[in-house]
Amino acid sequence: MSKKYKNKICFNDWASYNAGRLNIKWFKAGTKAAEVIEFLTARSPSHDLEIFVADTSLNWPEEIDSPPEIISEHCGLDDALNILELFDAASNDDLKAAAFLLYEGIAEEFEEALTMTDDVNIIECNSGMMSREEELGYYFVENGCFDVPEHIENYFDYEKLGRELLFDNYTKFAGDIYEYFN
Repeated sequence: MSKKYKNKICFNDWASYNAGRLNIKWFKAGTKAAEVIEFLTARSPSHDLEIFVADTSLNWPEEIDSPPEIISEHCGLDDALNILELFDAASNDDLKAAAFLLYEGIAEEFEEALTMTDDVNIIECNSGMMSREEELGYYFVENGCFDVPEHIENYFDYEKLGRELLFDNYTKFAGDIYEYFN
């Protein structure tokens, strides 16, 4: 059974671009650099190919409103294909953690962020009835990280606990709460 690739990248060469030609084709993860070069060479007005990334179609998890740019037009051909393959193989949680690490400036490159995803704890906030702070407070108590005596549970301010935790080591990101613990 062959892998179904869902993410794509589009390449062009500068000679075609400067001549006003769209010498482009979408390539899926798993494509070899030789295939891209073969396609562009046959259609380029120049034998000296200067290849650039014309566009990408990357399916980030829907919680990530404005995904980080992980492949720029200045990215080399092999690097771009490698990033595409890594992206395609990553799980949704790994992609969310990588986006968090990139946005927070903890990682500088996508490949580096992927190696650090085990250092990120994502606390999913699903309740529409509670604030994220309150959900974090409940999460902390329910997982035994903080003891609340049973006789005061109804009076305990979980939202304040969650707010205090956000000042420490937790961050709101993409609708959930993230903890980086390295």
